[in-house]
Amino acid sequence: MKIVLKNALVDYHLTCKWKLGLLDESLCFLTPKKDVGSLALTAEGEELQHFLSMRHNMSTLSKIYGTEPIPGQMLKPSNLGVVMPLNLRRFLCEWYAILYEKNQDEILGFMDLQINQHSRMQIGAEIFGSMISGRDKNSTILAKWRAVNDESVDVYPGEVQYYFEHTLRLPEGSRTHLLAYVKWYKTASSSSIRFKHSFMEPEVSNTELWKPEYYQEGCDSLLAVHRILCRATKFKYIQIGKQNYISIIPLNRKFNL
Repeated sequence: MKIVLKNALVDYHLTCKWKLGLLDESLCFLTPKKDVGSLALTAEGEELQHFLSMRHNMSTLSKIYGTEPIPGQMLKPSNLGVVMPLNLRRFLCEWYAILYEKNQDEILGFMDLQINQHSRMQIGAEIFGSMISGRDKNSTILAKWRAVNDESVDVYPGEVQYYFEHTLRLPEGSRTHLLAYVKWYKTASSSSIRFKHSFMEPEVSNTELWKPEYYQEGCDSLLAVHRILCRATKFKYIQIGKQNYISIIPLNRKFNL
């Protein structure tokens, strides 16, 4: 009976002549709201699933250009229209030449000389920081790399210095790339040291030891944000012999699929 009365009341109000558009203004409160948080991520499950699959894709037949859409956005503080330093220009030119299989002189003619620099990035429910954001604890990431010699794949930790957008104006059309500038940590001198704190099966570790030193910067310092495996955190310095190491602990992704 209550339902019948409520429906009758609704019908009554709908048939009344409302003044000054009050009915139209009131009906907007009944409009379904846009999903947020984990509900929004679930609604975009297929897009997220495709994005997550790119983290593990190391096939030479399927390249990741950094122009693919991301389920997120770059966050402020940002510096727009920053003139590229000469070393970044050189690294980026080499990176594009390898990616697009073109000559570096040819690539240089297609490159914008400015970038949009960002200190943070949001992917789904996660916030990735960088060193320029002043939050170095949130700037550590893990990413997969293929070895040049034997085609093996390994995971490397690094510190994101900043994120940036750069446009390459190719004859077939402009392409804006979403990239991270990363300094990669050097590997431990042996696997026995790297996996010294193994908590589960052999060669499987919840935390790994890496040298607190960076590899030389180059075109490998550029990483498409789509290839970021996960965030990580640095635990503490550990001394083995005369060498200091840092403990890298991966953090679970916050995606709900």
